[in-house]
Amino acid sequence: MKNIELFISLLLLLFALSILIFLVYSLLRPLLSLFKVFKETSKIKLATQKLQSVEKLLEQDKTAKALEELKKTFILDRFQTEQSIQALSSHHQEVLSKCISAAEQLGGRLENLAKVESMLSERTEMLTLYNKASFSFQNLKNKRLKEGKKIPNWSKDEYKTRVEQIKQELGRNEKSLEEEINKLFMFLNNRSQENIVYH
Repeated sequence: MKNIELFISLLLLLFALSILIFLVYSLLRPLLSLFKVFKETSKIKLATQKLQSVEKLLEQDKTAKALEELKKTFILDRFQTEQSIQALSSHHQEVLSKCISAAEQLGGRLENLAKVESMLSERTEMLTLYNKASFSFQNLKNKRLKEGKKIPNWSKDEYKTRVEQIKQELGRNEKSLEEEINKLFMFLNNRSQENIVYH
C-alpha cells in the first residue's frame, strides 16, 4: 500500500514539476525574445551610425576611409526575430544606395550590385523561413507539452531536416555574398586609387 502511495506521490510530483517548468518557460520566453530583438536592433543601429559617418566622409572627399567604413555596414549575422530581419533588409537597401553614391562620386559603375542585392533579398527570405520553422516547431512543442504528449519522431526529424537545409543554404549564401561584396569594394577601391593618381 505504501509503495502505491509513494508511486502516486512521485507521479504527482513529476506532473507538478512539468507544469512548473512549462509556466517558467512561458514567462521567460517573451523576455528572451525581447533580449534578442534588443541585441539585433542594437547591431543595426551601430551600423546605421557608421553609415551616417560614411556620408560625411564622402562629402569631405575622404573616399578611402569612407569605403573602409561602408564595407563594415554589411551585416551577415543570422538574425532570429522577424522584426530584426525586416529592419536588416531595410538597412541593406540604405547600404546599397550608399554604394551607388560612392560609385557615382568615383565615376564608375558597379557591375555586380544587382547580384549583391538579389543575394541579400534571398538571405532575408531564408532567415524568415528559418524563423517561421523554429516558431512553428516551438508552438507544436508547447502544445504537446501542455497536453502531456510527446512530439512524434517523424515531426522532429522533419523539423531537423528542414532547419539543417536552411542552415546549409544560409552558409552558401553567406560565403557567396562575402565574395561578391569583396569584388564590389575591390572595384570601388581601384577607382579611388585611380582618382588619386589622376589628381
